[in-house]
Amino acid sequence: MLRLLLGVCAVALLASGVSAQSTCGFASLDFSSLMGKDLTGSDGGQSYAYYLAICGHLTSQPQCSELAPDCSACQSQVEPKAGSYDIGNWIAAQPPTWDYIDPNNQAQGVMYTMPGAQACWATGSPTAYTANVLFTCNSGGQGPLTITNQGCTKNYTLPTPLACGGTPNPSGPVNPNPGPGGGDDDGGKKKLSGGWIFIIILCCVIPVYVAGGCLYKNQRLGATGTDMCPNVEFWRDLPGLCKDGCVFTYTKLRGLCGGGGGAKAGSSYESM
Repeated sequence: MLRLLLGVCAVALLASGVSAQSTCGFASLDFSSLMGKDLTGSDGGQSYAYYLAICGHLTSQPQCSELAPDCSACQSQVEPKAGSYDIGNWIAAQPPTWDYIDPNNQAQGVMYTMPGAQACWATGSPTAYTANVLFTCNSGGQGPLTITNQGCTKNYTLPTPLACGGTPNPSGPVNPNPGPGGGDDDGGKKKLSGGWIFIIILCCVIPVYVAGGCLYKNQRLGATGTDMCPNVEFWRDLPGLCKDGCVFTYTKLRGLCGGGGGAKAGSSYESM
């Protein structure tokens, strides 16, 4: 019984940890608010248009999506010389590599790298494109997406206040949202969410419940073995009760859907 309760606690902790992780970010920097929309950028010229989906796939540029369903960074020639290139793919099974733009100056921002298609001939032979997506700190607001070319590697740079972490902290991650509305107004320390508080209380209460109940039943009631477990009768009956509840619900749903799931002769359940 104790193993079962501890297992439930461990699963709850794992689920809480997974949900707390950012779906798009690095260290304590979170760029999830930029997801779900295609950004348009420029390299300063008139020949190409560039498109980028932050932490996801392009959805509004069919000429890019047709190259690869996972296309996240794309380069398209402007008419009349139409043509598009798959610069980087966001593949969920192979998450991109995140890092600081400058590890010695973490406040500058962060970046991630995505591999693209094997279609670059800048080196004289077919080579895979590489897209670097750089989030640079700009406390004044989000700036335009700019692209710089380095052979088969293209840097998609987006200035944003989401990348501003203040003064680098060698002992931990930087604070992505300083000031009002940033959620951290106590010197950069992260506050525990309500979910974590619940998990901590749960993991403290369960051992006390099990150990205290076993001790009480052994000392006061003389119980031994598994009979020392608190409310042991309930825990023994719980699997059967869950099964009965599932069977009853399934039967009633079949009945509502015309599947002949109504009460049958000999059934212990009363028709509703």
